[in-house]
Amino acid sequence: MAHIQHPGMIRRSDIHYGEKIGSGAIGKVFAAIDLRNNAAIAVKVMRRGTEWDDSIRAEIAALKRFNHDFIIPLQGVIYEEAYFRIVMPLRDGSLTDLVDSVGGTLSPQRHTYILNSLLKQGLSALRYIHDLGYCHRDVKPCNFLYYEFNGQYTFQLADFGLVKAAGDRSSRCGTRVYMAPETCRWGRQTGLVDVWGLFVTVAQVLGLIDAEKLENARRVDITAAVARAAAKLPYLADMARVECSDRFSAADMISSLRGVRPEEIFQPVTREPQAVRLAGSQSGELNMLNLWVELLLTMTNKSDIDRAIKIFKRVILCARVLLPAIAGRHSDLALDLLRAIMRSARELLPAMRDRTEVGWEFILEPIMELVGKLLAAVERHARGGVGKWMVLLFRLVAELEPNVCLQQLRSRLAIADDSITVARRRADKWGHRSTHNNGGYSRC
Repeated sequence: MAHIQHPGMIRRSDIHYGEKIGSGAIGKVFAAIDLRNNAAIAVKVMRRGTEWDDSIRAEIAALKRFNHDFIIPLQGVIYEEAYFRIVMPLRDGSLTDLVDSVGGTLSPQRHTYILNSLLKQGLSALRYIHDLGYCHRDVKPCNFLYYEFNGQYTFQLADFGLVKAAGDRSSRCGTRVYMAPETCRWGRQTGLVDVWGLFVTVAQVLGLIDAEKLENARRVDITAAVARAAAKLPYLADMARVECSDRFSAADMISSLRGVRPEEIFQPVTREPQAVRLAGSQSGELNMLNLWVELLLTMTNKSDIDRAIKIFKRVILCARVLLPAIAGRHSDLALDLLRAIMRSARELLPAMRDRTEVGWEFILEPIMELVGKLLAAVERHARGGVGKWMVLLFRLVAELEPNVCLQQLRSRLAIADDSITVARRRADKWGHRSTHNNGGYSRC
């Protein structure tokens, strides 16, 4: 005899079953009709007494708590001696079905509205479940269901069979291509794993990632493929940071995309950045950094200043990790990138003259911190060549802001006084020493 559970109080006798529309390791999904109101429904039928019982109960418990436009609603649960039956509304199909129906990929030109709906609604759903303390852990195209009404697409996150409380370390699960790096390292799983999965989903439907080809690939190759896709989608790159501590949350991404036109978000950047041989994810991070800097150099109007500041922060965040890591073996490349970053900063400063509160704090201060990290890294590898680097970096700082003297730079460097002295003498000869006192900074 079946035990009926709220919500919905639907009974097995209320259901007229139709064709099977899906199946998986846990159970099968059938299209059906609710005979009480002739509504189209989907019924997920799963056998009881298997290793999946705990996952099924966790999914039911989570769905009972959720009430969000972009999460598939629970209409009822029927507990039987041999089966669980979860009742949900029937949708038009999955994101996978939708993409297949238009040729295998979504075009940023023809399908901008669909892509924007997927991204914004997906982020909204993730922010909601993360705020409740859950992470989905299996975000991928087939777990987004959709329905279309009057040309408008609504996507709903579904299949919460792997849902866990955020912070859980108990299992490594999900679909390999969509799994965040920390999941593969048995690390602490937070909502950031879902943000990674949503990025891979968007990149896949755009044709930037071949999930089928990567299904049996090494983890490092999957991560590198995601990094290359992130380099082509700079507005979404913060969703795909390899280090989860650097990755944006769903709430962060919603804020960062506010005011950005959808056609800018999804149009892949095609210009090839400087090529270099770097291992794994470093190559993707390098490409991404190059593209962000290129984008900054196009944003010199005062109307773009707020967006430019956001992008500059991302550039610094990426550079603080990447440049010290490559400075030992690729010092010329690190310097070239630093020059490009400082050039973009010089372009920003004139547009910020009437906003005195952001000049030093948002532009010069991060630059100085970056230079300090870079010099500390060089000191570990340069074997006495720190003085040369000191001179080059001091020249760059002086070109950026002549009134910022060596004293400000020195306070951020973990190098010996004699190296600073040598660098100062050489800098004096080159005529780049600051001789003015402006804005309260001491003279060199």
